[in-house]
Amino acid sequence: MTDLFPASLHPSLQQLNATHRRLTRSLSLLFFLIMAGALVFMMTTALSNRSMENLLIFAVAGLVILPMIALMWGLLWYLERWMTRRLTDANRLLRSCNPVNARLTPAGISNKSGVLMAVQILDRRPATGLLYALIEPNTSWTRPPRQEITAQFYCQDWQPDGRLVALHEGRALLGKLVDGKKYYRQMKWVAIVAVTVLLVVATSLAVLAFQKYQAYQILQQQQQWAEASANWSEASGRIIRAELATAKIPKGKIKVDGYWPRIEFGYNVAGVEERSITPYFCNEPTTNRKAAETWLAEYPVGAAVTVYYDPADSTHGVLKEGYTAACQVALEAKRWDVIFGASIAGFLFLLVVAMAIVLRRQHRQARVFLE
Repeated sequence: MTDLFPASLHPSLQQLNATHRRLTRSLSLLFFLIMAGALVFMMTTALSNRSMENLLIFAVAGLVILPMIALMWGLLWYLERWMTRRLTDANRLLRSCNPVNARLTPAGISNKSGVLMAVQILDRRPATGLLYALIEPNTSWTRPPRQEITAQFYCQDWQPDGRLVALHEGRALLGKLVDGKKYYRQMKWVAIVAVTVLLVVATSLAVLAFQKYQAYQILQQQQQWAEASANWSEASGRIIRAELATAKIPKGKIKVDGYWPRIEFGYNVAGVEERSITPYFCNEPTTNRKAAETWLAEYPVGAAVTVYYDPADSTHGVLKEGYTAACQVALEAKRWDVIFGASIAGFLFLLVVAMAIVLRRQHRQARVFLE
């Protein structure tokens, strides 16, 4: 802390002060280790491969990390100032205000901001209406009490937004007075917006997962054709066009260049001229440019080739019969895409249902106090 020293703090706040100090130090150390580890890893990778691409990636990453470091230290500074201000206000209230005994009863609304509690003054009643207090969590992992308690209540301004301290079994609970009905309406709309956003995101992910599943089914059909092509009929053909095709394909969170052989060939079946652009099934772009160039070298333009076609549908013709390796690789990659997308969408749907159940229960409890 910059403004307070442990000796000047009220005894009930000293443990909170020490906890906050440990938290900020742990966060600083964790951030330093993560950034140092990332820099060492990128430096080792760039220097070991000694390629211009890796060196450029290292330089760009360094430029990105520097603002991240500045942002993190700014957040830690803000956290320090925010906690110092809270402890200063709490210490002032504990030193200057006379305590009153009060019963705090949970009003049914609980979230990251704190727990809304109805306040009943036991000693005397200030010249105010019904009181509600928002008891805030002291740290991100500690929770305010969820049951009815009796505490010594310190408050100077008995109006909404007035800061307060409640001492319960030697523990300082920090918070503020609020307008119960107004706070309930605000939290209700926040919850509705949050559930709606989650529902939209979950639905979008579900649609994407379904589209990937449809692509997976197409690949499965192509694999069946690839297996069946081992017994297809033969015909003589000729290569009409052969070129290296490129497209952007996803790789992790970025898109990279993908390559595949675009080969068009013609063949004659019972006097009917057919054309196909399928040298093998599941011919999709990959990062392996050398493999695509190998295919093109094997089938130059004008070369005479043997085409394997489906007797039931002569428009299905390939140059490699029984070739399923490409389908197996494509199916494996697409399978994990479908599983991952469906899992995330399912988790978000379950989260929406859980939030709706919790919010409904809180709404019923809050109506008992607020209506």
